[in-house]
Amino acid sequence: MQIRLADILARVSVSFVAPPRDHGAKGGAAVPDDPAQQLSSYRRRKLASTIFLILGALLLVLALGAYTWMSVEQHQMETKWQAESAKSAAAAQSGASSAGDEGVSLLSIPKIKLQAAILEGTTHKALMLAPGHLENTVWPGEAGNSVIAGHRDTFFRHLHELNRGDDIYVRHGGREYHYVVIGKSIVAPDDVAVTYPTKDTRLTLVTCYPTYYIGPAPKRLIVAAILQSASGRTAAAARRAGSKASQ
Repeated sequence: MQIRLADILARVSVSFVAPPRDHGAKGGAAVPDDPAQQLSSYRRRKLASTIFLILGALLLVLALGAYTWMSVEQHQMETKWQAESAKSAAAAQSGASSAGDEGVSLLSIPKIKLQAAILEGTTHKALMLAPGHLENTVWPGEAGNSVIAGHRDTFFRHLHELNRGDDIYVRHGGREYHYVVIGKSIVAPDDVAVTYPTKDTRLTLVTCYPTYYIGPAPKRLIVAAILQSASGRTAAAARRAGSKASQ
């Protein structure tokens, strides 16, 4: 279940009910109900208010707990990425082979100040902790369509601010892949054509839309980017693969 503070505030309403007052029968006012019934009604409403308060507090604790877990996991993955990058750089200088394609990948989008480690898969747990790489699509830097999904209320909150020409970087094992945004679109949730293989080397970012919609969002925001350059040990190979695929 996706936890959003906006949803919590929208769904939890608390009423503070004042105890019933006896206005008396002055001025032809109606005769008050039985005091015992009034007291019972007041207690029920007070109990309901207390329950709402407790539920709201629990939801807030859950949201803060999920955010803390996400932050800790991201910090650990970024620390691991830094160690892997240093190891790859040392291996390149010595001429030795490095660890290959396994390890942590880092997604960086300067315009929206995003830097986050990427996890494999788009399960509920994966997307709670990081942007998730859609299985059965190529990995960033490889020829074809690499798809990465993220929640609109965490990592991809500002994805809608990207425009044509904006830069996206994916860093992995001492290599850096530089993508440039070529466009964005809004599609239906069941429109899976955006995940299909392509002849070029591209990166497709997916999130729910509208960004600030309360409840399950009815659309999907798609940002498409094309590989502009690659640096590192496989730069030439990535460019050659993209060139052959486009022919």
